[in-house]
Amino acid sequence: MTFKPRVLKFDPENEFRWKGELGIQGIFDGEHYFILKEVDKKHTQFIHGEKFSGILVYVMGNVLEKTKQGF
Repeated sequence: MTFKPRVLKFDPENEFRWKGELGIQGIFDGEHYFILKEVDKKHTQFIHGEKFSGILVYVMGNVLEKTKQGF
């Protein structure tokens, strides 16, 4: 399976976000993100996740939870 993700946001010091679709948009989409938040001058919080959307999300319930845990 080949995905051709689309970059939604690229801010090198704060956030990188992209979205991939399974074939046609709205069937099964995954938006993946990396967010950097400054905690203080020596520490940065790294947030990483994915949001799934589309009509197949409801069918794939448990599979998606396992996928999220893998990240």
